Amino acid sequence: MGSSLEPPPRAAVATTNLIGPDHMTKDEIASALRDLLRQQKQIKVDVNAIQPETRFDQLGFDSLSILDFLYEVENRFAVVPEMADLVRMQKVGDLIDYLQPRAQS
Repeated sequence: MGSSLEPPPRAAVATTNLIGPDHMTKDEIASALRDLLRQQKQIKVDVNAIQPETRFDQLGFDSLSILDFLYEVENRFAVVPEMADLVRMQKVGDLIDYLQPRAQS
């Protein structure tokens, strides 16, 4: 009788809900990290020269500024790295590799 009051078929609803968010590329993550690094007053290198091979200890962070940077990374990428994962990260590329499967554009 009143077919216009029936809900849409389940398959159509399920298909719509299966569309997931896009993940950022490594280049997009690197660009976003450079933008965050430009905001850090402690950085002692040219941000444009930072490469995936650049070690974090070469950037000039002190103990407080690295925490501030990590907080900005968490906010920008909506990813909260585990402390054990952070300890293993030595290079900018390590952070990019960690964020790439997790960061959503």
